[in-house]
Amino acid sequence: STPGASWSHDGGSSGGAGENPDGAFFRTIVLVTTHGGRRDSVGYVMNDKLPKEEDLRARRMLREFGDSSLSERGQDSRQANLTEAIQRADRLWLGCGGPVRDVWDTWTHVHSCTTVEGSVEIAPRVAIDGDIVEILLHERCFVKLLYGSSVWAPGQLDAEVKRGTWLVANSSASLVFDRDAQREHAWDQALSAVREHLAAKQLAGGDEEE
Repeated sequence: STPGASWSHDGGSSGGAGENPDGAFFRTIVLVTTHGGRRDSVGYVMNDKLPKEEDLRARRMLREFGDSSLSERGQDSRQANLTEAIQRADRLWLGCGGPVRDVWDTWTHVHSCTTVEGSVEIAPRVAIDGDIVEILLHERCFVKLLYGSSVWAPGQLDAEVKRGTWLVANSSASLVFDRDAQREHAWDQALSAVREHLAAKQLAGGDEEE
């Protein structure tokens, strides 16, 4: 995470950034999708791109899954469109969502098509879940497909925020879906979002926690 940037939304999504050079989350931007209560906090790194070989392998995997899914639906004619979408960097970005992986190699997709069936909007124009094949076939959708996640025990993330390990800001679709997102590239934009968040809190006269 960043004492870099983190963003938060009333619907339960937030983000964070960590500035400890020795930490696993140094200068990362994390979209937090589950937080509060007795639940673990769960988030996904938004600016750690997969290495090229892993990226290509994941795209092949997704194409095979998509072709099979369309065949089962009797929609083989859409396979060419799906293949094109998967190959395009302006439609699909692949990254590492965090260090927590399970035996099923779970992938999570964050996308801009909030109206696709099964999608859960967690911030303005930012959604998770939904039918990834239909999302990719929608020409106006942009998808971040993320391997792994970032998880904190109940209360752990709040404690890290209080220590200054993370900075908090409101969710931003432009930051989440930065297509050239790398740690250094996205950092200035993340810090601007943090400053805006802090300024809004000062104007509101509130110090309540996110």
